[in-house]
Amino acid sequence: MPTRPSLNLQTLLLIFRFVSANVSFQVTSRMRRIRTKFVSGMMDNEVSKVLYEDFLPQALAEGHYVAAPEPVVVGKGLDHIQAGLDAQRQGVSAKKVVVSL
Repeated sequence: MPTRPSLNLQTLLLIFRFVSANVSFQVTSRMRRIRTKFVSGMMDNEVSKVLYEDFLPQALAEGHYVAAPEPVVVGKGLDHIQAGLDAQRQGVSAKKVVVSL
């Protein structure tokens, strides 16, 4: 489970960049009349512990929870990145395009 980083100057600058980029994105989107939503990932809290440590490993092992959609593996290695991008550009429906590294 990810732990919270310590609060130092580098972390504060990173937070500032994320916040300013998000504000800029929101202003630009509203000016262009584009609706947006912000999704925040879970970090070190009781919900993420229950989900990632207690529920998910057991549910995946027992088949109660299935990772979906099925991946389309286009190759292995960095030399297949372009093939993955090409497959994505051609359009895929309800599939993950994957390049194994």
